[in-house]
Amino acid sequence: MKKYGREMFPLHLSFHSYGQMILRPYSHTLVPPPNVRNLDALGNVMLASLRSSGFSYRYGTSADILYAVGGASADWAYHFGVPYTYIIELPPLNSFIYTPSNIQQTCEQIWNMLVAMTGHLKVQGY
Repeated sequence: MKKYGREMFPLHLSFHSYGQMILRPYSHTLVPPPNVRNLDALGNVMLASLRSSGFSYRYGTSADILYAVGGASADWAYHFGVPYTYIIELPPLNSFIYTPSNIQQTCEQIWNMLVAMTGHLKVQGY
């Protein structure tokens, strides 16, 4: 991964449920990573896209919003050179049980978020 990190993989996403959160590195500490401004800029693009579809997500680190955790895949990818890594906690807000009729809408919202993200990354030269 280290050999190809920056050249081939500018983005790592790990989707989880539940909680409606976007979590950036680091998960194990409150110390921000060196490119925190870039991560936050893309995080704001993600939040704006999701807000426009009517969903409210929290943004930050696991250590800040939830609790410190070691071994997160986003931290691992970041360590090996992937500059943009996030954990996305999907809806619902407070349960693993999600109404099946909402799944399609959530997929569309996430798709629109991904389109917005790729547009931002393209402007950044990726």
